[in-house]
Amino acid sequence: MSNAKIAKLEAKVNEIMARPTYSVTPAWQAEVAEIRVQVEAIRTGQDVERREYNRPTIHGGGGAALAAAGGATIEADHDDSDHHAPYMAIFLALLVLTVLEWKCDAWFGLKGTTLWSALTIMALVKAVMVAMFFMHMKFERKTFHLLAIIPIVLIILMLALVSPDTHQHLLQYLRFLQ
Repeated sequence: MSNAKIAKLEAKVNEIMARPTYSVTPAWQAEVAEIRVQVEAIRTGQDVERREYNRPTIHGGGGAALAAAGGATIEADHDDSDHHAPYMAIFLALLVLTVLEWKCDAWFGLKGTTLWSALTIMALVKAVMVAMFFMHMKFERKTFHLLAIIPIVLIILMLALVSPDTHQHLLQYLRFLQ
């Protein structure tokens, strides 16, 4: 029974490590480490209890016994404090920006293009804040940031390419109305 379970866990490790982005994905690396700890615990006959965040702990000897028995080591739970954003401050900033968007015309008297430009800038700032902190993009590698920027660049390029045609059609329409 335990050999079948070990084989299943080792197959899962191989499947995860075969993923093209395994080397840059900390979550997958942590999952592989957890599975390896489980395998070593099964081999040494120790109980594995899963705690919060699926981090395995081994009872009956801990990491020293496991290292002596199987040569593996158990890393202590790492401190994730650097990966926690000040969520309340971000929420308050988003709230303030939303109120400013709502009252932009009434409080500042903005009209027309100025109003729409201000609203667009505030919406972009809010979108970046949400992506960076609530979607945890701030803590990802820089290559993932590039993946988020490419569509924005393509949209701007598309708008720049179609704007002369749109302007020409608008002028024709205005002449038609006269």
